[in-house]
Amino acid sequence: QYTIPGRQSNVTLTIFNEAGQLVKSLVNQVQAAGSYEVVWNGQNDFGQQAPSGVYFYKLQYGENIATRKMILLR
Repeated sequence: QYTIPGRQSNVTLTIFNEAGQLVKSLVNQVQAAGSYEVVWNGQNDFGQQAPSGVYFYKLQYGENIATRKMILLR
C-alpha cells in the first residue's frame, strides 16, 4: 500500500534482488493523488517464479524515493 499526496505524478514501483538486479516492474505510470495497493505475485518480468529470499522494493513519485526490504517465502 502507498499514498501519493498532493497532485498527480509519475510513479514507479520496482523490485530488486540482493545483488541490485531488477526483478519486477510493478508500476510505471502517472497516478493521481490518492491511496493505492499493489500485490506482487512473486514472479519476475519474464513470468518465472522468483526464489525465496530478501528483496528490496523502490517506490518513486515526483522527487520522493522510498526503498524498503522484504522477504519472499515459498
